[in-house]
Amino acid sequence: MMTAVFYKKGPLGWGAAFKRLPGLRGLAVLSAMLVGQTALAQSISALKDHDIDQPIEWEAQRSELLGRDDVALFMGNVRVKQGALELHSDRLHVFYTIAQGQTDPNVERLDVTGNVEIVSPSERALSQWAVYDIPKRIITLGGGVVLTRGDTRLAGDRLEIDLVSGVTKLDGEDMDGEGARVRGRFVLPERSPENGMPKTNDTPQ
Repeated sequence: MMTAVFYKKGPLGWGAAFKRLPGLRGLAVLSAMLVGQTALAQSISALKDHDIDQPIEWEAQRSELLGRDDVALFMGNVRVKQGALELHSDRLHVFYTIAQGQTDPNVERLDVTGNVEIVSPSERALSQWAVYDIPKRIITLGGGVVLTRGDTRLAGDRLEIDLVSGVTKLDGEDMDGEGARVRGRFVLPERSPENGMPKTNDTPQ
């Protein structure tokens, strides 16, 4: 297992610092709004105002040279962590640039495929692929997207997380020619038969 840390902005380069990622943490994804026939779900993510200049830690079983100076490939139980953001997948392509006169890479984009999972303190999302565009501060997931937050689950075809505003958008998938739809399940709190209010465990003082 190989581990390393990417830095969005120097001073360290590829593999300049090594550490093991902490255990997986975080829960769920987003309560949502269903919006007419656009089949759009929106909510605010805990990744709002996410600091993209934090070090990007990664862990994978192996790497592969692609004969290019601007991309690196990592494979096998890939784990990526940047602050509160965690990303897991089978494959990771890291796209980077190196400024003239510099030796340290500047990471621009992360592309992941295969058993993709994104976790934050507020959400968990599963998909077939994802793209983390660092300069644009946008994470896009696609292909069989499933979002979960607590007992609430939503399914769609494409998910977008804005790391500036925290707005999360879920586009629906075409269901047998019926048009794009978001599917979901919302679990409501149990209500007291006496007053119709949600039950709580609070004891009056």
